[in-house]
Amino acid sequence: MSLLVKSHKQGQEVVRLAEGALEYVGFSAHRLSLGESLPLSAGTQELCVVLLSGRASLAGEAPVQGSFSWDNLGERQSVFEDKSPWAVYLPSGSQARLQALSDVQVAVCAAPALRRAPWRHG
Repeated sequence: MSLLVKSHKQGQEVVRLAEGALEYVGFSAHRLSLGESLPLSAGTQELCVVLLSGRASLAGEAPVQGSFSWDNLGERQSVFEDKSPWAVYLPSGSQARLQALSDVQVAVCAAPALRRAPWRHG
């Protein structure tokens, strides 16, 4: 199995691994311009949304904890800055929308949800 995947030069989706390419996790990377948004739906999986560069807001609904809204996430303008990226954990069943407050690069990682942990960010 080869994990070599070429990126898309245009559009929001930069890369997405085919379902089943990795045994336990899914991965996609997206680029958004100022004002664009990316819908996120966890379904039966849990998601880790990593803001690689830029600033964004994230709002949505999660089971058990209810609605959430976080503004101005992200501190770095490039993946090469000496700062850690922001990450948000969304439990299974969550629905959210990421809104770009600048040009943004974001990775979305998915994994089977064995239990429903509370959402969190940092």
